[in-house]
Amino acid sequence: MTSQMRASGKTKGQRGRLWHHSHNPEEQGAVMIMVVIFSAVLMLGALLAAAAEASTNDTATRAEISTQAQAAAEAGLSQAEAAIANPANASSLPCSVQGTVPATSTGGTDTYQATITYYASQSGGVPQGAPIPCSSPPTVQSAGAALISSTGTSQIGIQTSKQVIDEVVSITPQILGGYAIYSGGNL
Repeated sequence: MTSQMRASGKTKGQRGRLWHHSHNPEEQGAVMIMVVIFSAVLMLGALLAAAAEASTNDTATRAEISTQAQAAAEAGLSQAEAAIANPANASSLPCSVQGTVPATSTGGTDTYQATITYYASQSGGVPQGAPIPCSSPPTVQSAGAALISSTGTSQIGIQTSKQVIDEVVSITPQILGGYAIYSGGNL
């Protein structure tokens, strides 16, 4: 065994080294600086990735609540049109409707508030004349058109979105079999 060790250039008591270890303080300081710089670059990359993910989630949340607010505003339009068309309201048309709509993706509720302004007539989708005041309730005989302005509101966490939809509808009672039918168009 001694001859094998001598053939490899090692003598008894010597051991092979896997790397050279320097006791030079300048080399050790340079290695430490490189380790700190490398760690800082890795940490910066992780922070940038986390910020990009948070920004993507924020954008998706804003788009979602905007869509839900739009749906709530459309629900307000539908409810206002139904209230105008309701024969029970023919002698005193409503000037506003409000309500809630279940939010599909968040499990919460979204709200709508629709204000209705009545006019004697409309032409080409534009109300004509002065608004009929709600203090003396408009009737189907006095109002020929309505401007419905519906605001839908949705909230997720601290983010809130509001969407507004305006629509002009004709109020033209059609008498069929003793019932009045109201239409946004021609029957």
